[in-house]
Amino acid sequence: MRLVPIPGGPADVEAQKLAAAETRKGGQTETASSVVTNAASRALEAMNAEGMPATGVVGAAMSYLPESNAAEVRRQVDVLKANATVSNLTAMREASPTGGALGSVTEKEGAMLAAKSGSLDPNSPNFERDLKDYTKTMLEIIHGPQAGREIFNSMQWGASKAERSEDGWTDVGGVKIRPKGGN
Repeated sequence: MRLVPIPGGPADVEAQKLAAAETRKGGQTETASSVVTNAASRALEAMNAEGMPATGVVGAAMSYLPESNAAEVRRQVDVLKANATVSNLTAMREASPTGGALGSVTEKEGAMLAAKSGSLDPNSPNFERDLKDYTKTMLEIIHGPQAGREIFNSMQWGASKAERSEDGWTDVGGVKIRPKGGN
């Protein structure tokens, strides 16, 4: 003998809601991971591109030219910080028994949530190091510590050519990692 929920009954409806939530969360996790890895790759690519420096004092001045690599670095940093805000807010709400851990978030609180994932300032002399740390932290928040480290290590900063597919993309746990120089 075994117990089975009655179709359409409270237990069946609850099970369907949980299954739907898991499906949505899986899709959101993959999307968030792609956004983080793509933005980090693009920022690093723009930073290392030939031409005027994209970071530091010169990069800050060059960032006012929308077509410059410095402006691209700052756009991608904004993407990473926005994703960090959403990821940290989601994690806090999921950890709350009622799901409403923070309610409305002010602009200043949003900035603090973004900063929670680490320092990320294109004007810093340590920008490349900080970008890598920030990306690793974000992937750990999204996927959990072990899976996040595995995905980070498989990115262009750590993946060997043999680990990549023919088109240059790396697949780690179903997450496609953008190749260096790719679109």
